[in-house]
Amino acid sequence: MHYNITYGSIISTATVVSLELAKLNSKIIWDDEDTLLQLFLDASIQDAENYIDGPILKKTITIGLSEWVTNFEFPIFPISSVTSISYVDQDGETQTVDNADYLFYKQEKTSKIKFTADSFPELNAIADFPITLNVVGGYENEDVPSSIKNAVLLRFSHRHMFREDVPTSLNRTFYSALRPYRRY
Repeated sequence: MHYNITYGSIISTATVVSLELAKLNSKIIWDDEDTLLQLFLDASIQDAENYIDGPILKKTITIGLSEWVTNFEFPIFPISSVTSISYVDQDGETQTVDNADYLFYKQEKTSKIKFTADSFPELNAIADFPITLNVVGGYENEDVPSSIKNAVLLRFSHRHMFREDVPTSLNRTFYSALRPYRRY
């Protein structure tokens, strides 16, 4: 089974770390570089998402599956809800999977779907990913773990201070703070 992940837009207007907090953390008291500093902050958040290979703030996510599976463990975490599941049938028509035909459940570090149907409908043979899972993934702003916020603040401070290449020794702390949230 193969899958394809497409990240949509952030659902809320929340931020992982505000520019004000990042400036306070780095003891920046002037406002004349806020545009550049916001760029550093956005890049720091993106670096964290790239390392953990998943969203930090709640986003819409589309996952395409190549075939039916009885149990599917999401390759990203956290997944907070399943919006819809659809598939392209053998005639090329899009069909929606009824909510009663699957169970969605979350565990401490993973989320899964278990399809409860006895048999699966035939899929369109031409489509690479005929099954589409529309989900919401990421944290609410108040639920973002402190170690993720700390890693973003650390990366922001490094970007502000060095503005060029960051010494490797400083990267280790950033990666260590994010390692528990990384998907392997």
